[in-house]
Amino acid sequence: MRNRIPSFAMTTPSITEMLRDLIAAGMTQQGIAEAIGVTQPTVFRALNGAELRYGSGKELEKLYLAKGTGEQRDPDGTDRRHAERRKAERRQAERRA
Repeated sequence: MRNRIPSFAMTTPSITEMLRDLIAAGMTQQGIAEAIGVTQPTVFRALNGAELRYGSGKELEKLYLAKGTGEQRDPDGTDRRHAERRKAERRQAERRA
């Protein structure tokens, strides 16, 4: 367990959340694995809650921020990106109604 970050140890977002956001942004598990220096099965396990080594976690965080998928937090702590997405979804639903 030495030199490992449990997925719950990071503040928002978690390892799993970062991986899911990167995949939602179009990256593959293989692409993420190559970018952070691990194997695809390691990415798969991390998506399912397994721990990553500290260095791999830091590389994932760098990739996450570099890809522009990082959270944009308002001073009150709310994630602006998700709030804006919800607003847009509500507007679309209102237009359809």
